[in-house]
Formats: sequence, C-alpha cells, structure tokens
Amino acid sequence: MPTGVLITAARPPGKYEFTLLDAASRDLSVDETIEEAEAHGSDILGLSVVTCRAWAVTRILDRCGAPIKAVGGPYAKHNHKAIPHQGAHEVFVDDKEGRVDRDHRAEFRANRPSPGSLSTV
Repeated sequence: MPTGVLITAARPPGKYEFTLLDAASRDLSVDETIEEAEAHGSDILGLSVVTCRAWAVTRILDRCGAPIKAVGGPYAKHNHKAIPHQGAHEVFVDDKEGRVDRDHRAEFRANRPSPGSLSTV
C-alpha cells in the first residue's frame, strides 16, 4: 500500500466519508475494481498507480462516474503529461499529497472541473 494513500486515508478533512479500495492486494480484475468503486458512488476517485498496472488507468478513468478523478503514484511521476488526456482532473507527482494550492481547492469546491483542466501538482 502506498504511503501517500495511507496518509490521505488517515487524515480526511472535516466530516468526510472515506473508502479505501486496494484492488491489487485483493487481486481484483479491472472490471471488478470498477464495479466496486462505482458501488460506493464517490464524489472523488483517487488512483495510486504503479507502472505495471498502468494499462488499466484509462479504462478505470473512463468507466468510473466520479465527478473528480485524481491520479498519483509511480506511474504518474513519469506520465503526468499524458494522464489528463486519459480523463484525470488532477495528477499528483512525487510526495505532494495535501499541497494543492488554494486556487485548485477553490475550483474543486466551486464546480466540477473538466478532465485535464487543472495543472499538474
């Protein structure tokens, strides 16, 4: 389990409900992962992606209906320019969890951004 994901899960701001789905440790297929993620009806989908599972990112981003989608992890570090074109609203590179600037936070609160409309952090 990536450290950034655990830190995020341990410290959700305010009174937010947080569900952590570790598809890799449960050996879920892409379809099973999407089905379970959709069952939660989340407002935000966050993916921490290792390169060996990168092929699944486009399918998951395309098929999950969360209004905001973010991608981080080793795959994002080396592919941050391509990921917004795959459907992500936000890409986290390196260890920058929680450092989204005020403008991005305001945009998240104000409306649903379109894929690729936010800069890479």
